[in-house]
Amino acid sequence: MTNHKWFNHLVLYLFIVVIPSIVITSTYMQFVLERERDRIQQSAQVYASHHAMNIDSFIGETIGRLESMALLISLENADPGRIEELLVGTHGKDDRFSGFYWVSPQGDILLGSNQLPQKINLMDREYFKAALSTKKTTISNAHLGRVTGRYIVSVATPVTKHDQVLGVLIGSVRLDVIQEHLSALKKEEEITVLDGTGQELFLIEKKENDTSIAATVATSRIPWLVTVRLSNLSLEWRFSVLLISIGLSFIITHILFLLIKYYQLQRQIRLEKLQNDAQKMELIGGLAASTAHEIRNPLTGIKGLTKLLSERHQDKQDQFYFSIIQQEIDRINSIVSELLVLGKPTVHESSENNMLDILAEVVPLIESEAHISKVDVVVPTNLSPIFVNCSRDLMKQVILNLTKNALEAMPNGGRLSITLDESYGSCVLVIADTGQGIPEKSLDKIFDPFFTLKKQGTGLGLVVCKRIIEMYKGTISVKSQVDQGTQVTVTLPLDG
Repeated sequence: MTNHKWFNHLVLYLFIVVIPSIVITSTYMQFVLERERDRIQQSAQVYASHHAMNIDSFIGETIGRLESMALLISLENADPGRIEELLVGTHGKDDRFSGFYWVSPQGDILLGSNQLPQKINLMDREYFKAALSTKKTTISNAHLGRVTGRYIVSVATPVTKHDQVLGVLIGSVRLDVIQEHLSALKKEEEITVLDGTGQELFLIEKKENDTSIAATVATSRIPWLVTVRLSNLSLEWRFSVLLISIGLSFIITHILFLLIKYYQLQRQIRLEKLQNDAQKMELIGGLAASTAHEIRNPLTGIKGLTKLLSERHQDKQDQFYFSIIQQEIDRINSIVSELLVLGKPTVHESSENNMLDILAEVVPLIESEAHISKVDVVVPTNLSPIFVNCSRDLMKQVILNLTKNALEAMPNGGRLSITLDESYGSCVLVIADTGQGIPEKSLDKIFDPFFTLKKQGTGLGLVVCKRIIEMYKGTISVKSQVDQGTQVTVTLPLDG
């Protein structure tokens, strides 16, 4: 039996604590990881957009500088001396440029801020041809400069007059300057910039983590792609989240486990109490059935002899004693009658009875007792018949017992109310008083055999009532407050 209990305990622990903890932990981990990945992804997107905007701003400033120089050249009517002076003077003031060059419409580099190693023609460069055809500023893909040998991006701005191209001003933009500019703005991210051909221009702080999270944004000024990578969640971070989730899930599931065990314990206590009450009632019933008749036999003889002696001794004092003996004999007889009902209530035959008729038969007895105690009695009138399958005598006994308790609770007067009604296929009888009430701590014990709050009580009245009501598949409940009164509700199934 002990092994069986331990097995049940282990199974319950498995299904309430272990399995739910695993499910909660995995679900929580998945939720947190997805939330953190989304946060990292959003951060990478923000960083990529920020760096793309910085590149666009850098290129925009570069184009603006070059177009301003082109305007000056146009105003000087493309004078070679003034052009060379402008190219050399500007080169030393802006380190983003590796050089400036003045190119003829035929593609020959005529002047430059750097010394030309040889004659160079740019008609093979797509960006140069695009600048001539569109007469607008164009930007090349990354390439090795023929003059400096550096990795550069060339910006070509045509100089026109009367819609005629006088020449093309070219500025070579150093990629290392752009890289330094982005490096100064970066935080913990890796930055990769690709040109329009997919060629990598530069990579800033490569992440060794292959599971890093990336976001890519295109620049608007030039066809470049800026990719930002952020480190994914570390193993230490994941482990800490795992420990937290395991701790939380175990706390939650253990609380649930303890609540269930508490409920099971309370349920077991209630079942054991019911079993003990049933065994107690069975024992009391058997004892009552076996002894009640034995008590009544000598009691009958005592009663007869007492009556004979009372007729023979007419002294006033003797008669007083005989009256007391007679009252006590009647009281014993009443207790024996209740014991018989408690022991075997099924000896009474049941039939279809109108509860209104039963109530009408006992009301005169109730009113006579109430008159002595100065209690007002309110009973139902003008009701439709309510038929219940029961024993007429036993039901009278129930009503009389309950009303007797109510009257005894109002020694200084009060109000006794009896109501009878139908509700959801049941007959509901309510007996309410305005008496002393029952303490809350005693309400759970009032149906225990021999428990009573009365000095002369036997503790069997309510037990007998409950036994009779339950015999007819009904229920009886009591609500009470001290000094406010008591309400007893009896529910019986309707006949048919």
